[in-house]
Order: sequence, then C-alpha cells, then structure tokens
Amino acid sequence: MSDTVTHQPIELIGQLAPVSELNLDHRETLARSAVLMTLDKSESVDARDDHRWLTYLVEGEAELKNGDKKDHLYAPSNEAKVPVFETGATAAKFEAGSTILKLDQKQFQALHNKQITDAVVIHQVELDEGQNQIFDQIFDAFQAGELRFPSLPEVAVKVRKAVSDPSRGLDDISRIISADPSLVARILQVVNSPAQRGEVQIDSLSGAVNRIGATGARDVVTALAIKDLLKANHAWVKDAFVKLYDESARIAAIAVVLARRLGLKNPERAMLAGLMHDLGAIPVLNFLDQTGNEADPVQVEAVVRKLRPSVGSWMMASWGYDDWLVELPLTARDWFRTPQGNRLSVSDVVIVARLIDSEHRGGEQDMPKLSSTPLGVALKRSQIDPDNTREFMASAAEELRLVRAMLN
Repeated sequence: MSDTVTHQPIELIGQLAPVSELNLDHRETLARSAVLMTLDKSESVDARDDHRWLTYLVEGEAELKNGDKKDHLYAPSNEAKVPVFETGATAAKFEAGSTILKLDQKQFQALHNKQITDAVVIHQVELDEGQNQIFDQIFDAFQAGELRFPSLPEVAVKVRKAVSDPSRGLDDISRIISADPSLVARILQVVNSPAQRGEVQIDSLSGAVNRIGATGARDVVTALAIKDLLKANHAWVKDAFVKLYDESARIAAIAVVLARRLGLKNPERAMLAGLMHDLGAIPVLNFLDQTGNEADPVQVEAVVRKLRPSVGSWMMASWGYDDWLVELPLTARDWFRTPQGNRLSVSDVVIVARLIDSEHRGGEQDMPKLSSTPLGVALKRSQIDPDNTREFMASAAEELRLVRAMLN
C-alpha cells in the first residue's frame, strides 16, 4: 500500500452514506481518524476481518463476492457511496491502483448516537407544558430502562442475527424462516409481487431468499412481523393501533412501489421503512394507557404525534437497527429535506410516500404539495410527475392492492 493518510478531506466524507448524516462538527471529528490508502497491488478483504471499519471504494474497481455470486463495484459512482460490505458482500477484491477509505465504525456510531440525543432535546422544546410533563415521565422511564418497548418476534431476531454474522449464509437464513410455514408463504407472495422484482415465478423459500438476498430477507421478515407488535388490552389502545397500522401499511405500499419505479436496489427496505417510521407511537400509547392519561382523546393524539419521533428513534436504537432506521422517525416528516446525490434514499422515499398519500386523500392542512419540495423536484428527474400524484396512484393501483393484501 502507498499514500496512506490519516486526515481525510471533509468534503469527501460529506458525500458518503451513512456518515453524511453527521453534522459538520461530527464529520470533522470522524475525518481526523480516517485512513485513506491507494493499493500498490490487488488486495482481498473478508467482511469478517473488516468489522471495525466502514470501508469505501473511493476510486478504482472491486470485485464483490457473496457465496457463488460476483459483482463489480466502480468508483466514483453512486453505488460506491455506501460501505463496501453493506452491499451484502462477504468478501471484496480491490484492484491494484484503487483507493479505499476506512472510517472507524465505533466512533461513527458514538457520534451518531450523540446527534440523536441532541435531536431529542429539540423535540422537547416544541412541547407545551402538559405534553412536556408526559415527555419527562417517558424520558425518565427510558433512562431507567423501564419504558416498555415491544419485542420483535423470535424468527425476526434470529434472521437479523444470522444476517449480521459473516460466517452464516443464505442457507442458514432459509432454515430459520422455514420453521414458520405461514411466514414462508407470505415471503413467496412478496418476492413474486410485481411491486418487488420478479418476472420469473419463485416457488421455493431458498429461491426467494436468493432473489432478495440476506438483507432483503431480513427486511421482509421484519416487515411481516410488525403487525404482531400491535397488541393491547384496552379498546381505545386497540383502536389507536388499528389506525396506526392502517396508515403505516398505506405508506409502506406506496413506498415499495415508488422504490421499485425509482430503481432502488432494495425496494423491500422501503416497505420496512414505511411500516416502522411511526412505531414510536406504540410505547407512547402503552405508557399513556398504564398511567391513566387516555381520558382526553385530543390530548392523547397530540402527545402521540409529538413524542413518536423521539421515542421511535429510541426504540429503533434499542432493537439494534441500522443508523438510518434509528434516524428515520426523526426525519419522516421533514417535508423540505434535500436529497443527497442523484438518487432518492429510502428515507426520502418514505417522505414522498407520505406526501403522495396525503394528496391522494385530499391533503392535510400542515403538509405542502409534493411539487413544491426539493424531493418533488428530484422526482421529475426520475420521470415521475410530482404535480400529478393521482396519476401515479391510479397506475400503481393493482401493485398497491397486492402489497396491502400481503401486509394485512
């Protein structure tokens, strides 16, 4: 190796996911420990040996391997703006002359967690006195480890662990899922849906998992498990959960169809994001139920609306989810968010899906028109007309119906 440096230009780090989510101060801190190297000769790297780093291909070419599958990554490109091993690859061969960047994963996680904590303080400022009192109670319970978050079903947890273990492959994931026949049937529905990626019918679980890959299987299994989290003892909480899931499933359906049309690599991830972005309502509703705060429906709705972003972020972090999902509840209503790069991210797609859903249902008072937002402008470049969301909904009607049927 040659040309090794320890101070990476901040401009480059600001273009890479997920580190670009850090604010400028935190990016500068991360940049000080960055390592940039140009390879004198080709080098093979196993994902298991690279777990402490976020490794990016900055310039050149790499061959990515996942089992018997091989793919090529070139840089600079949009595909190279994510860490090499977050593509699902288990090994990478970097060609001679290629430049790679390594960022300390633990340091990034610590900086990102601090940023999320800071964001919670911002949400506190927006609450009125009564709501802030409830927030303080919830926050105290969270810090004491007493705030009750729902637990993901065992099969979803096992699949996530298998995906995060580089020593385990697609066959292991298929074996875990096969223990739940009803889940197998629903996964086959998902992968054969026109809203996903299939032109060729898939009839086996192993074929389905091979089609969508390890991370795709993880996301689909989790998405299909979400409804099982919505259990309540009291009628008013049950009603609130029904409303929450109905809205989340609508957004998820629009998001996955939109992701497919935009050519996103993992459209099932958009479905998962659509289902999960408002799940912070669950512990808030359960807390209000336990503490007898459900008497005033208007106040309950206001409290849930204002607290679900922060609580949702805490819940995603407690489940050990990727940073973009931890941040998603905080950004899902950032209507004037500016997309980074030439493509919309999954988080961007969730925002667009909410705006499309609002316009299709007659519009909400506090929501802008999609066409007036930076994300709407970006859609035009993808041949989707933000001025005519009804046309999109009409053309996608059958796909949306099928996704909703699967989720219900």
